[in-house]
Amino acid sequence: MSKALEKLPADRFDSAKAFANALTNPAFTTLSVASVAARPVSARWRAALVGGLLVGAVAGGAAVRALWPTRSAAAGVGTKQQLTFSGGAQRPAISPDGSLVAYVEVTCQHAQVGLCRSSLLVQEVGSTQPRVLVSEALSLDTPRWSHDGETVVVGGQLDEQRAGLFAIPRLSGTPQLIGPRGAYDTHPTADSVVVIPPRPDSAGVAFIITLAGGGALADSIRLPMGRAVDVSWSPDGRRLAMATSNGVQIVDRRGAVTGTLTTSNRPHVRWSPDGTGVVFFRVGPVREDDLLWVPIGPDGRVRGQPRIVLARFPTLYRGEFDIARGTGQVAVGTGDAITDIWSFDLTARPIRGHRETRGTTWYGDPALTLDGRSLFYFQGDALGDNVYMRDRETGRDEALTAQHLPGGNAMRVSADGRRLAYSHSTDSIARLEYIEFPSRRIFGGPADIDAPAVVPLVPDGFLATLADGGRLAVLDSLGGTWRPLSIPDSLGILQFAASPDGTTALF
Repeated sequence: MSKALEKLPADRFDSAKAFANALTNPAFTTLSVASVAARPVSARWRAALVGGLLVGAVAGGAAVRALWPTRSAAAGVGTKQQLTFSGGAQRPAISPDGSLVAYVEVTCQHAQVGLCRSSLLVQEVGSTQPRVLVSEALSLDTPRWSHDGETVVVGGQLDEQRAGLFAIPRLSGTPQLIGPRGAYDTHPTADSVVVIPPRPDSAGVAFIITLAGGGALADSIRLPMGRAVDVSWSPDGRRLAMATSNGVQIVDRRGAVTGTLTTSNRPHVRWSPDGTGVVFFRVGPVREDDLLWVPIGPDGRVRGQPRIVLARFPTLYRGEFDIARGTGQVAVGTGDAITDIWSFDLTARPIRGHRETRGTTWYGDPALTLDGRSLFYFQGDALGDNVYMRDRETGRDEALTAQHLPGGNAMRVSADGRRLAYSHSTDSIARLEYIEFPSRRIFGGPADIDAPAVVPLVPDGFLATLADGGRLAVLDSLGGTWRPLSIPDSLGILQFAASPDGTTALF
């Protein structure tokens, strides 16, 4: 993409539309990288970071005051301040001076399945009245603040016609398209944005575009990877921290990797305000994660061991946070998903619902025995997402598993009530597990499965799709091997089920 790298602004793309069109045109390729020096910023900042706010998933959130780990200070945690109370706030972004927080609020119309809309709001810390910048968008990504705090940058799809990266004045105004959608971050001292559009191959390109003038292309950087899920500009503008699916990489302005962190991390990454380290949530054993600070030297290399800034913070598997560049305040998305299981007697008139549970943290599809007495479900507890059984006559709940694992999925009980089959996911792996009654022994299947649903068959088999190509297969017997069914792959199996007696498969 030589046109993107021309030295004279007049020779580059003159609009965001032209820029976005070029990105989707395979005829354009990046040939070289031009260097643009960023204005240096002062490394002086307060050691005691005044703590911000949090946006809650359901129960609300808390703001965090942290004492950042530096060469002369140990990590510590200060006060918390809850900012939002709607239960729908997500993806917080705190302004450089720590006075404002932009966040996304998602609302869904339960009467119409799948109909959810996202709004972008800005709220003053200490206030309870947000200001709406974007209303009822189809989808919105994590917002970012410009270096002067006057503009909010957000990626998303506003409606059927408008999608990409938008700049919006914080006092309200019309969203202006400035570039394509992707991983992005605003420059710490200049009116520009770095954006990394998703690429199907292993390489990628980071484009630096201006906030003004419709998003003119100022520079580009060839990257060693093309699937960054988040990016953060260092305070001096010399380096990028990029979160990938398996860690964090530090890249300089030439695209060279100077530091690599291979870890189980949540998708968001930020630099500490003094530029001495990068900050991200390390995946914890349950829904509580550790916010880590990893020291990065002046050469971009990892220097020393990570330190915990926030220990066991409830992130609801998201790890959403932001750091005010000027003050060090931390805005964290927290809370928990509170859901309930309802049952309905379909033979009664009128049909009325009965709430089986009272405010549990629950994931996955429940299962009910044929006699209707026992209800099985996943509940998030102090260990992880575990299988619980409720006696519907007595209302008594009992934990059947005690695993330190997140990611419980759908479950099914056999027609004779002898086996409860379910899948437990860790990262991208879903493995079959089942409980045998009355012994209540727990067994694991011999292969990874692709779909969250697994159906017990008679007498001892299971039906599931395997991870190696999505083949529909039957486990012949307990502890045996999977036998793929004779079904052409071209059929594209999306869902499957079995008859109540477990003798016939439907797909």
